[in-house]
Amino acid sequence: MNVSVNPADSKDENIPPKITENVAVEINNIKNISFIIPQKTKEEYFIEALEIAKADGFNAICPFVHCYHETGNFLHLVGEWNYAGCKIPQSTIPPVEIKSVEVITHEEINGKLELLADRFADFRNADDFMKFYIWQIKRLYSESYTNRNSPIAYFYWLARGKFKWATDRSYSDKLENLYKFLVVDGTLRKYNMI
Repeated sequence: MNVSVNPADSKDENIPPKITENVAVEINNIKNISFIIPQKTKEEYFIEALEIAKADGFNAICPFVHCYHETGNFLHLVGEWNYAGCKIPQSTIPPVEIKSVEVITHEEINGKLELLADRFADFRNADDFMKFYIWQIKRLYSESYTNRNSPIAYFYWLARGKFKWATDRSYSDKLENLYKFLVVDGTLRKYNMI
């Protein structure tokens, strides 16, 4: 015996329809069904955007560790989509649309940590961030770009090339130590980076 529900049997939306016997199951009307679609995290969007870096010859570990550090495990982005504290270019046109956000940041000045308000870039999404990030590395951190498949050398040149990503003199050491930690704690394995 097949049982079906015929919504037409109920005149009042709040009273469930009676169950009738039919040969076929028929559902004419579905009401009040809502679906909860989980949103991706900023980290998950970033992991997807790493494909853009990998297509450009990056070892995914390089931008991952760098951005993990800059965001405190992807929890504190600059604006909505800036994973690395990228500033607005002063004299060149970037490859993607950006907007400007003002952020209070910690900078090392004359050996002292100081708070400063500064302008940073923000992006439409993680893919745009990654395109900008690659462009910025190529343009200003050529030694890091040359070593984009070698994490330790990549981190070294972010802090010691012509331009320095951060004012912190121990920046590359911090990235290298974080890289080693993320190997040991399984984070890089979780994303199939090692």
